[in-house]
Amino acid sequence: MTPVRSATNSLAFAQPDLARPSHLMPYLSLGAALMALDAESRAALFAHCAAVTVNAVADAFSRSPRRLVHADQLARATGLDMAVSWQPTVDNYLGRVTKARIP
Repeated sequence: MTPVRSATNSLAFAQPDLARPSHLMPYLSLGAALMALDAESRAALFAHCAAVTVNAVADAFSRSPRRLVHADQLARATGLDMAVSWQPTVDNYLGRVTKARIP
């Protein structure tokens, strides 16, 4: 709470505005910023946010097989076929992994 001077000049604490709590202000500002974006920019941002949460790397030591199931469902729903749209190169894959990890 913010200390303020009351009418009698004594120190008091301002009562929080319960209609717009200050701890929610960053979120309210973010919401306003998101709504100010045009539809295409907003869709691109949301797509990016969703994409960074997907991990479809198949590791032998993975303890979360459900994430691969979810990644497969997402790929089917969006029509994504990595074999069609991506080819491994030294820059994007082959130069970053050991020979033992390359299938």
